[in-house]
Amino acid sequence: MHSFRGDAACLLHTAHTPIWSVRYTATTAAGCSPGCNAAWPAANVPKTFVRLLGREQLDTPREPRAFLAAVAKGLMFDHFRRAALEQAYLAELALIPEAEQPSPEVQLLILEDLKAIDRLLGKLSSKARAAFLHNRLDGMGHAEIAERMGVSVSRVRQYIAQGMRQCYVALYGEPT
Repeated sequence: MHSFRGDAACLLHTAHTPIWSVRYTATTAAGCSPGCNAAWPAANVPKTFVRLLGREQLDTPREPRAFLAAVAKGLMFDHFRRAALEQAYLAELALIPEAEQPSPEVQLLILEDLKAIDRLLGKLSSKARAAFLHNRLDGMGHAEIAERMGVSVSRVRQYIAQGMRQCYVALYGEPT
């Protein structure tokens, strides 16, 4: 198989898929009509290519349009999840008296940190993420989490360990 890491021309024209087709696929995957000129696809199609080109190994997809649609849908879900996170943060911030609220610059930094944490935890399975957050944010014990999630205590320990490993990797890099 041909690897196109760093080969933008190949990515843009894989299997004779012209760039307009890539934009069309990403736009329709985002739920827009081809001519809608929405801000989401316009802002995220370049991010998609950067993420794809940054991969260690990326083989030529058999169905380039389906592949790009799947990538665009993933980015769309990420976008909506992060937008919900931002709205939750702003809703909590609104509960704090204005005199005690952090400055707009600090608010922006906090929001960026929350998004970075979301990206970090997004690498976990949904169960591992839930167990980790229940333990770290809600202060729940392993047995309580296991009961709530319907899994064994040892499985909860594994999930929490996965979350801790993600945090370690984010702070210090892959262990050697």
